[in-house]
Amino acid sequence: MLGLGNSITGGAALDTAFAPADFGNLDIHYDFSLLSGSNGDAISAFANGGAAGSDHDLVQVTAVRRPTIDTSAMAANSASFDNSDDRLHLSNLYLTTDKTFTFFCVFETGRAGSDVFFAGDSPTDGSTGGNNLNFIQLAGANGVAIQSKFVGNTAGSNNSVVTTKINGTESAGTDGDINYQYRADTSEILIFTRDASNNIRVFNHTGGLMATSTSNATDSDTNFRIQTIGQEGDGGSGWDGNLGEMGLYNIKLSDSEVATLANYLATKWSVS
Repeated sequence: MLGLGNSITGGAALDTAFAPADFGNLDIHYDFSLLSGSNGDAISAFANGGAAGSDHDLVQVTAVRRPTIDTSAMAANSASFDNSDDRLHLSNLYLTTDKTFTFFCVFETGRAGSDVFFAGDSPTDGSTGGNNLNFIQLAGANGVAIQSKFVGNTAGSNNSVVTTKINGTESAGTDGDINYQYRADTSEILIFTRDASNNIRVFNHTGGLMATSTSNATDSDTNFRIQTIGQEGDGGSGWDGNLGEMGLYNIKLSDSEVATLANYLATKWSVS
């Protein structure tokens, strides 16, 4: 079963002058390098290290749906999802405010499955009835053009809600997909920022800008909810990959702050 450690296993030495919380407003932070236990141990719970506190700890009450500890795939311990029903739920739904946020994650993918990080509506007790409301999704397999799907609404289903309009070219009612070639079985970093004017910026492991986008201004509610990691929602596709670290600031970081964060994560997780 999962245990919480206090040290990082493997990886390059860190710059102790910076930590992600230094920017403030880091509400959600799951650093799976702090997992303790043996390779293959089930993860039943994990604490939120962000400012939003224990209301957003991760839980999985159903044994067959628990991801496992992986001690070797990444530079530090990570959570491994096997493209089945593996998923972790926030103990309470998290909702952004003021339409602004910065999301980041360090992950490794490239195998089969639909690569889902944040999603909404799957009940924490494992029962049915949730909608497939993705927050941020990487969809694709084996290094082929993986789409970073960003869903911008808190009501409706993934198939009907307007997501984003890439450079203004997507029409209402369609998915706004950002295409980027993620490297198979290689650690990657993804960072999204969004401001109150619906502007979205997407960065990679170098802190370099990959794409810009705007959310559909007609969305009835342009804050974003997070409730599930590892699956699109009740009945959705499972993820096959490893997750090292992820977090969400309830503010938009500047490009220079993104570069600082990306450098820290790249050093910590040996991403190049």
